[in-house]
Amino acid sequence: MDERVWEKTAQFLKELRCEDTGRLSQLQLPEYQKAMKEKFSYQPIYEQTVCEMTDEQKCVIEKYVGLTEQCAEEENQQAYLQGMVDMLLLLSGSGILKVPSNMLEKIKQWK
Repeated sequence: MDERVWEKTAQFLKELRCEDTGRLSQLQLPEYQKAMKEKFSYQPIYEQTVCEMTDEQKCVIEKYVGLTEQCAEEENQQAYLQGMVDMLLLLSGSGILKVPSNMLEKIKQWK
């Protein structure tokens, strides 16, 4: 039961992080915006290059790009959750928030 609660919590936080992109509290880092512009500037070159490849080469590239995107998404989720855990520990350590004693055990399960 506890594992399902943590899974649902992680899913909720992921939705919060990814879906409500118009909220006032969302960060828009200039470095990210610059990287996105550069990425999109290479998109026509990428598409042209892929068109010139064999089907086998296309499959390899598509698989690699998909895995890269999946790794980036999981890395983002991990960093987001780490920030949440760090904030809970900070609030707990400063006495502002009382965190259940078994919380650290739950956090260790994510390692």
